[in-house]
Amino acid sequence: MGLGGGDSGDGTARAASKCQMMEERANLMHMMKLSIKVLLQSALSLGRSLDADHAPLQQFFVVMEHCLKHGLKVKKSFIGQNKSFFGPLELVEKLCPEASDIATSVRNLPELKTAVGRGRAWLYLALMQKKLADYLKVLIDNKHLLSEFYEPEALMMEEEGMVIVGLLVGLNVLDANLCLKGEDLDSQVGVIDFSLYLKDVQDLDGGKEHERITDVLDQKNYVEELNRHLSCTVGDLQTKIDGLEKTNSKLQEEEERMKGQDKGGLSRGRELAASCPAVSLLDTSCLLLAGGGCSALLRLSTAFSCNRPNLLTSRRTAAVKRTK
Repeated sequence: MGLGGGDSGDGTARAASKCQMMEERANLMHMMKLSIKVLLQSALSLGRSLDADHAPLQQFFVVMEHCLKHGLKVKKSFIGQNKSFFGPLELVEKLCPEASDIATSVRNLPELKTAVGRGRAWLYLALMQKKLADYLKVLIDNKHLLSEFYEPEALMMEEEGMVIVGLLVGLNVLDANLCLKGEDLDSQVGVIDFSLYLKDVQDLDGGKEHERITDVLDQKNYVEELNRHLSCTVGDLQTKIDGLEKTNSKLQEEEERMKGQDKGGLSRGRELAASCPAVSLLDTSCLLLAGGGCSALLRLSTAFSCNRPNLLTSRRTAAVKRTK
């Protein structure tokens, strides 16, 4: 009876934990939406170029860090317990080779002493490269690797993670100039400033900033579609060039083969003329036409003319003998 009650209690606790995790995921997703919206609005007023001191950008990194920390498993070592989001980010280097530059730069920064500081530096560099959404999508597409670092109900393991990746694509219109040297990324305390988003909710009725954001995103989508179309056109032209090069190569090989046959026919005609000087011009011409061409026929005609006096002398000598 006691065992049954214990199992029931454990099941209730697990259900309550899952429910809590679900609420946390929903809250973090809504916070990320607000954070990105406020960041884009402020960036438009500043010309879309941001630095590390920009408050909405700092708040975005705080919210992003909370999302990556949600549902992290505790790693135990001889030093103690460790719970850092830099571990999952290191997987990107293995899954996406072009991210190796970020990982190398983070490891080579001497002022970074903790995994938390390296994780924050990694986020800075990925945003400056406009690859943050792409890199996180690679992680989410490989959940079997993320399961080593996250609980099954973590944000990165559920649908909310993919939604956040979709939201991050909008940040590719920003130009972030972030200097890592001199930044104390190890000891910063990430606290969400809700006042920024409360002000934003009060200003939602204006609608003008939202329209400007929509226009910028539409322009970005147009440019991306144009680049995709140009890439397809370049690919088609390259295919045509490859086909023409193959055709040209075949024609050159055919030309070389025909030249070889012409030379072979000429050689056979000369050998025939040398071995049988009395052969008629008509027969020799037919042989040459079959094997070598008109150029060989003209040369053989010259050779035949040179041998003609010898043939006439032989015939006269034979006629004199018969008369005697």
